[in-house]
Amino acid sequence: MSWSRALQIQRQAVALERRNELASGARLGGKFDGPRDATSALWKGRPPRLEDGIGPMTLSIAALPADADLGQTVTIEIEAGNAWGGQITREFNVGGALSADLRVGDFEHVVARVVQDPLAAAGQGGIPNGMSVYFCWTWELQPTAALMRFLDYPVGAIGTNIALPEGCTHIHVQTAGNLTFAWSEYAGTFVRAALAGERVPCIGPTFSCNVANVFVFESRGL
Repeated sequence: MSWSRALQIQRQAVALERRNELASGARLGGKFDGPRDATSALWKGRPPRLEDGIGPMTLSIAALPADADLGQTVTIEIEAGNAWGGQITREFNVGGALSADLRVGDFEHVVARVVQDPLAAAGQGGIPNGMSVYFCWTWELQPTAALMRFLDYPVGAIGTNIALPEGCTHIHVQTAGNLTFAWSEYAGTFVRAALAGERVPCIGPTFSCNVANVFVFESRGL
C-alpha cells in the first residue's frame, strides 16, 4: 500500500462527525455575530491551560464587516493583570485590515470585550448588524503589532486637554494644526505643528489641538 493511500485511509478513520468534536478541550476561540448593542465579553478569566499546564500565548482578534459597509469597525477593550493589582490596558478598533495579536497568555487574568463606543454613529455601536467578531488563542508568539483607535476632536473641544490612551506611541492627524503636549507636574508644554495626514510621535501624557480635528491613536500592542 502506498504512503498516500495509507494517509487517506487514516484521515477517513478519524473524520469528524460533529463540529463540537473540535471543542472537546480547553476553550480556544469564539465568534460573535451582530447586531449586539450591549458589551460582548470575548474572554474573562485565566488564559486557557491544558492538563500539562501549558497554554497558548497569543490572543488574536479580528472582525469581518458586512458587505454593505466595509468601513465598519468595533471597539475592543483589553485588561491584562495579576493577583497583586497590576493591570495593563489597551483600547483599539478592529475590522477588516485592522486586527490584533496580543501576547497576553502569560498574564494571570485577561478581560477582552467589545464595548459600546460613544463616538460611533447611530446603529454602529457594539457589533453592527451583519458584522462578526472572532477571537482565537494560539501558541504562536506573534510579533507586537500596532493597535489603532479613532478619536473625534470636535469644535467644542478645541484647546481642551485630553488624555492619550495607554501605550500610545503616535498620533495620525487628519487636519493640519498645532498639537500641544502637556506635562502638568513640570508645568511644561511642547507644541508640534502637524501637517494634514502626518504621523506625529506622542511625547506627553495629554494633548490638545487648536482646531477641530480627527485623530487615530497608534499604540503598542501587548
